[in-house]
Amino acid sequence: MVADSLGLSRATVSRALNRYASVDPETSARVIRAAEKLGYRFSLRGGCRTVGVILYKNAVIYSYLAMALSALRREALERRCRLELVSIDDIELLGEKVLSGVIDLSHDLSLNRRWGNLRNLPMVRYYGPGSHAENIYSVRTDGAGTMQLLIDYLRSFGHRKIGLLSDQSCEVEELERVAAYYPHFCRIMRSHGELEPERYAAFAENGDVLPGIRRLCGSDVTALICINEAYGPRAAQIITSLGYRIPEDFSFLAHESFEVSQYLTPPHTTCLQDYPGMARAAFDLLEMMQRGQHPAHDIELPVRLIPRASVAAVRRPVSGE
Repeated sequence: MVADSLGLSRATVSRALNRYASVDPETSARVIRAAEKLGYRFSLRGGCRTVGVILYKNAVIYSYLAMALSALRREALERRCRLELVSIDDIELLGEKVLSGVIDLSHDLSLNRRWGNLRNLPMVRYYGPGSHAENIYSVRTDGAGTMQLLIDYLRSFGHRKIGLLSDQSCEVEELERVAAYYPHFCRIMRSHGELEPERYAAFAENGDVLPGIRRLCGSDVTALICINEAYGPRAAQIITSLGYRIPEDFSFLAHESFEVSQYLTPPHTTCLQDYPGMARAAFDLLEMMQRGQHPAHDIELPVRLIPRASVAAVRRPVSGE
């Protein structure tokens, strides 16, 4: 059918779909686009499929990305799949690849709008918004459950004035994140009687996190929650450079930074995302869409708390108690 639609031989189409170097790249791209329009489910020689993985623009392999990619690679091997990494800036290249689906790690808020001619490809986004009518689904950590777990843990040590640290800007990135840590933080703190939880949140100001951290450190806050795996060690260093001690002056709780958090001084109490579970869920969703099925909903997964020495009982007076 693909050959007939393009006026090519079946042999040429077969070679194009199996990525033979002898096939002209323009011809290969035409074959792939035609196959996608006809609903062809790509499977390479030996039944091995290729899944594209979209990385963000500045693809520094820091903790989150390292853990996410490692889990995806293990899951791909078990399912006899190959991974093809592409930068968010080069997503048009996906239209020239023989792919059975795409997993997005870019966190790019505009990706759904930019998907364009690639909409025939099923896509699963880590933390990105889904668009089920266009075969785009989301896999993410349960933001509400995560924030409830962290706040409850800190409260069990007597902390009532709890702050939130983020290296994102509140106006755009943090409010539009699918996990929505900040709105959940405000809602939960308000349920515990805090009238203005917003004043206990610190965000980047024109890319600078120092003013927000300095403000919280000079307030009546006794414990800090830091979101973003790469940001925890940096935020702790800034706090220390301002002359404050962890946990003597502040208890500190962050996302797990792989092979870093446990070696800091003091070792950081963290929450660890279920990266293997996210990888399994992403491939499960892709395979359902490849079979022409429509999953019922996006996937949310819980985190695991890892207690270490950066959280201790409240040691300085808390206002109102």
